[in-house]
Amino acid sequence: MDQRRKILFDKSGVKVSLSYYKAEDDMQLHDHDHLQVSWLLSGDLLETSRAKDREILMPSVGIKPAGFVHANNYGRHGSLILTVGIKPGSPYQDIYLAHDDWHWSPFVNGNSPSNLPILLSRLIDQKDSEAEAALWDLLALSNPAGPSKLKEMPSWLSRVKDQLRDVSADQDLAALANEAGVHRVYLSRIFTACFGVPPSVYRARCRVAKAMSSVFRGEPLIEAALGSGFADQSHFNRQVKSQTGFSPRSLHQLVCAS
Repeated sequence: MDQRRKILFDKSGVKVSLSYYKAEDDMQLHDHDHLQVSWLLSGDLLETSRAKDREILMPSVGIKPAGFVHANNYGRHGSLILTVGIKPGSPYQDIYLAHDDWHWSPFVNGNSPSNLPILLSRLIDQKDSEAEAALWDLLALSNPAGPSKLKEMPSWLSRVKDQLRDVSADQDLAALANEAGVHRVYLSRIFTACFGVPPSVYRARCRVAKAMSSVFRGEPLIEAALGSGFADQSHFNRQVKSQTGFSPRSLHQLVCAS
C-alpha cells in the first residue's frame, strides 16, 4: 500500500493525521485499538465490513468504534483523508459514547468542507490551548445528524458570541460552555449551525479584524498583533494571510495607498 501521511496533532490521547492513499490501493481487513473519525476530503472510498459495503463518493465524515473490522479500497483517483484517532480514556472520547456503530454521512448543517482547512491551520499553528479549541470544533463537525434547528436563539448563545468578539479578554471556550451550562461540543455544534462558523474560527476572525483595524489607523504591526491576542507578528501574518490571502503589510498598502 502506497500512503503519504502527515501527523498534525498528537496529544491527550488524540492523533490527527492527513493521509493520501494511492489510486486503486487496498487495505486488507484490519481494526484499530481506538475510535476513529475520518473525513473524506477528495476522491472516493469503498469501505467494507463483514456485514456490508459502503461506497462514499462525496465529501463525508465517518465514525468507526474501536475494534471494528473493516477493509478499504481507495478508488480510481486515490483518496485524501483526514483522520482523528481517539484512544480509550481520552477526554475527547466522551463525545462519541453514543456512537457504537459504523456510519458515514455527507457534510450537513454547517459541517462545511470550507471550515476544515481553517480549523486545520489553527490546529497546526496555535499554542496548546488554541490548538485544543480548534480540535474540539473539528470534532463537533463530525456529528452526523447535526443540531436540530432552533426556534429561538438561546440567550447564552448570543452572550457567547459577544464574549468572543471581546478578543482582549481571551475567553476560554470550555469555560464559556461551562458558564452556559452546556457541553463544549454542543456549544460548537449550535454556534456553527446558527452562524456558519465554529467558535474558535470566529474568535480568530475577530482577532484579525481588531488587529487590522489598528493597522489601518497607523499602529505598528507588532503592536497591533500583540494588542489583539496574537503570540507574535509572524503568528499575526499567517492568520491574516490564511483569512484574506494577503499579508497585513500588503493589505495596509492596498487600503491606505493615496
